[in-house]
Amino acid sequence: LISLIFLISCSLTEVKISGTVEGLQDGTITLARLDLANNTTEFIDSTPIINGRFSFHRPQQVPYLYSIIFNDSTKFSFFLEDEDINLKAQIQDEQFQLLEIASGPEDQLFRQYEIDSIFERSSGQSIMGDHPQSVFAVFTAYYQFQLHNYSVGEMDELLESFSEKATRSVYYRAILPLYQKIKNTAIGQLAPTFSAPDTAGHNRHLENFRGKYVLLDFWASWCGPCRVLGPVLEDLEKESDGKWKLVKIDTEAHQDLAAAY
Repeated sequence: LISLIFLISCSLTEVKISGTVEGLQDGTITLARLDLANNTTEFIDSTPIINGRFSFHRPQQVPYLYSIIFNDSTKFSFFLEDEDINLKAQIQDEQFQLLEIASGPEDQLFRQYEIDSIFERSSGQSIMGDHPQSVFAVFTAYYQFQLHNYSVGEMDELLESFSEKATRSVYYRAILPLYQKIKNTAIGQLAPTFSAPDTAGHNRHLENFRGKYVLLDFWASWCGPCRVLGPVLEDLEKESDGKWKLVKIDTEAHQDLAAAY
């Protein structure tokens, strides 16, 4: 009886990710996902591939996009949710080809679209409009709001259309600070104030330039295009005869300020 209870408990709290890959007898497979907090890849687990077979066990969770990486090269992405995933695939000339997959509804919806559809504005709008009950739609919105110029009204309408299930997702929680940032810096809004030292060490406040047009140039020393554009903006400011002010902000030194905008 104790063993039976243990098995039932495990089946309710874990999901299994397993598969067979033709053309790949042995090696290592790594489970990874994107950490939304710092936009870096988080490596979760790894397991050996034996005779082309592999399996992971993960705690049951809300839907989230994961990837499995074969031998540190070939990658395959899928939505992990509260159902087991089993796939059959083959690798030829280092190219991954999915033959079949048994997975949950979010992953099946994800699989109906090309990756580019998530990022392109028109196709992304269709995904969000056609599937507001899905976490995949919120996942799409997370990238759409970063890549395209959505008005606050458009964002409000989309966020209000999502189902209760969708709003409980990790991606919805990640959208909220992004939405607030866009709302705070929308056209017509008073720019968020800040102060920072200039090159001479004197503290400057954005309020010092009130009544003037101000161009905030967020740049970094590692950014090639930034370093090319910087001198051009400086020359344009000089030619404007004081009609507008250029304020350059080093994002490496002022990460919190860059994030606020």
